[in-house]
Amino acid sequence: MSEGVQLVMEQFQEIVRPDGGSLELLGIDGDTLRIAYRPGHNEHCAECVITPENLRDMLLDVLPEHDASIAKVEVTALAGER
Repeated sequence: MSEGVQLVMEQFQEIVRPDGGSLELLGIDGDTLRIAYRPGHNEHCAECVITPENLRDMLLDVLPEHDASIAKVEVTALAGER
């Protein structure tokens, strides 16, 4: 894994952690970053928890600046914490 991908993963881990979420790198296949995402839970603001689709889009916006070899992101959503 490139330093750029590692940096982005660490940053996004910090973004999802406050609501109890987590990210796990599943692998990089060619130009595709594959991650598992366990959304957290925010009883005061359910809309504040990032959806898997929004997470994918956010990663696609940020990754080219850090690792131009990543063109696709696949997010596998796992059951969230309750």
